[in-house]
Amino acid sequence: MGTWGIGPFANDDAADLLGSLDDAEPAVAVALLREALSAADTEEYLQVDVGQAAVAAAAIVAAQRPGGPRLDPSTVPVSLAEGSRLDLSDELDRLALVALDRVVGERSELPGLWQEGGRLQAFHATLEPLRAALASDRHADTVPAAKQQGQRRSANRQRFEPGAVLRVGLDDGTHTYARMLSHRPYLAVYDARRSDDDVDVEQIVRSPVLFVVAVAAAAYRSGRWQRVGWVPLLAAAVVIPEFFLQDIFDSQQCQVVDHLGRERAATPEECVGLERSAVWAAEHIEERVRDHYQNRPNAHLEVMKLRR
Repeated sequence: MGTWGIGPFANDDAADLLGSLDDAEPAVAVALLREALSAADTEEYLQVDVGQAAVAAAAIVAAQRPGGPRLDPSTVPVSLAEGSRLDLSDELDRLALVALDRVVGERSELPGLWQEGGRLQAFHATLEPLRAALASDRHADTVPAAKQQGQRRSANRQRFEPGAVLRVGLDDGTHTYARMLSHRPYLAVYDARRSDDDVDVEQIVRSPVLFVVAVAAAAYRSGRWQRVGWVPLLAAAVVIPEFFLQDIFDSQQCQVVDHLGRERAATPEECVGLERSAVWAAEHIEERVRDHYQNRPNAHLEVMKLRR
């Protein structure tokens, strides 16, 4: 995937995000922005694709704020560029500021790449208007407090451990389970819906798998999904499938990517049956599971489905 400029949208990772936002319902668009920003809030080394998508999401959020930089309709979906307002809570501003901090931090791939190209200072300059719009007076006090609270909680956060089994609440009096797989951030979500808390993790991991996806770390680090046990991966092993990427402008240009990030060119026909490569937030996985049991389409899957 390529980068052709210094701006927030001048790369393929930003283009993939914009492709998902194009014609998306407002609620889905907000959810996609939150996912992109949350993915950058990690203690692990921040890969370039996650960082670039987070910068693009931060630019979109900043443009919705007073004094924020305007969006170019030749670059972003017209609905965003022409002033269509999304219902963005203050939480998105805080997520965006944290994401920008991570993108320029020591454990991020992007600064090194721009340093090698001699344009690190220019890259930092493109982020300043975003920070200014996001850190307006209404957020000046809340952002530092949120950071301090996050630092106090960090020692108690659950970490990714292959084989760990997590309880996934479904907000309807039932729950199912997910299991951390061999490579972060992939989890298997099981067809193991129940209403009681009598947990037999070995039985759970032998249940049918509903799907395997990349999951934002906040799902388990925040305690939303509580760990209930651990089963070695060799017991009831789950294979991490391949996923697809699709060019925003030319639907015939696709790539298949595996869990190690290895990509190969592919036709749309070769991508049939694969899911789009994406990092899912906890609430959207829960919604997807509920939709499965209600036998109804899932809005996020519909947005991300293969275009042919």
